[in-house]
This record gives sequence, C-alpha cells and structure tokens, in this order.
Amino acid sequence: MLTLIKREVEDHTIHLLVAAVLSTTLVVGLVALVRMEFTIEAVLYTMVLLIVAFIGCASLGAAQMYTDRVGRISAFLATLDVARMQILTARFVVGLLTILISLVPAAITAAIVLFRSVQPFCFYSHVVLEVSVTVFLIALACYCIGLQAGWAQSKVLTLLASVVFPPFIMTLVLIKGFGMQAMVVLAVLIAACVLRIGAKFLSTPL
Repeated sequence: MLTLIKREVEDHTIHLLVAAVLSTTLVVGLVALVRMEFTIEAVLYTMVLLIVAFIGCASLGAAQMYTDRVGRISAFLATLDVARMQILTARFVVGLLTILISLVPAAITAAIVLFRSVQPFCFYSHVVLEVSVTVFLIALACYCIGLQAGWAQSKVLTLLASVVFPPFIMTLVLIKGFGMQAMVVLAVLIAACVLRIGAKFLSTPL
C-alpha cells in the first residue's frame, strides 16, 4: 500500500506543489482579510483563492483517473497481483493529503488571527469550525466529482466537470450557508460519488 501511495505522489507531484502554494497564498489572504477589516476586496480575494483550490481538487481527481485510463496503469498493476481496491484506496489517500495540505494551514491561521484580533473568540469559534468543516467537504466533493469525470470517455466532460462544478457547488453552499444542513448535503454527495466511482472502478474491465 505504501508503494502505491508513493507512486501516486510521484505521478502527481505537481498537484501537491500547487496545493502547497495555494495554502501559503490562502494563509496570506486570511491575514490580510483580518488586517483590512473584512473589506469587500479582501473577501473576494479569499473567495477566488478558495475556488481555485476547489478546481485544483477536482482536477487532481480527474487527472488521477484519466491518466490511469489512458495509460492503463491499473491494468499493469493488476499483473503484479495488486487488488483494485488497494489502487483506489491509495488514490484517495493522496487526494485527501492534497486537500489537507491546501486547507489545514489556512484553517489554523484563521483560528489564530481571529483569536488574536476578535474578542470574545469563544463566540466565533463555532463559526470557524463550521466554515472549516464545510470548506473541507466542498473540496472533498470536488475531488470525488473529478474522479468520476476522469473516468469518463469524453475529454470535454472531464474538463467541464473539473472547472464548472467547483464554483457551482461553492455557490450553492454560500446560498445555503456554512452550517449543518450544507454539511449533510455535501456528505451525501460525497458518499454517493465514492460508491459510484468505487463500483465503476472495481467492475470496469482494465
């Protein structure tokens, strides 16, 4: 399993590097957001960065499955007596790692800057938690949608799903609000995507 994870990391190093850059930029943006007293420019800047991060998550999932399908990587690994579930699990692990690299530093930064600048922080702590969890679920949902799109035969569908769905999902969440209802909807979407891609990946001839 560790070998499979290492292979996925090596194959998609560029996505991990981009995730690290985005994470740093998000941290800077969040600090600026507080120092600029939540001006519309700072808010829009942070929102754009989040959309870019979500598109990156979707593109990672699409790239993982597209390169697998085109390069017949899973077919090759199957000859080495590697189970499909192990291949898919390694892929998910790297996807989750990329999401965590993108968002966890930003979430920690948000908590720190609000603690230092907004009092009483305990009043806002649950908001930080809800927003952080919801943003993570959006990123995971985008990644799962990317996995499905990458397995499609149409390049146009793959591209559209990677670029169009992330802003669409984020817009729906913004309308609904960063709360429990949004979390439940996103969790159901993620579960449905995982079950579908799992069934398709495990049953499709390699």
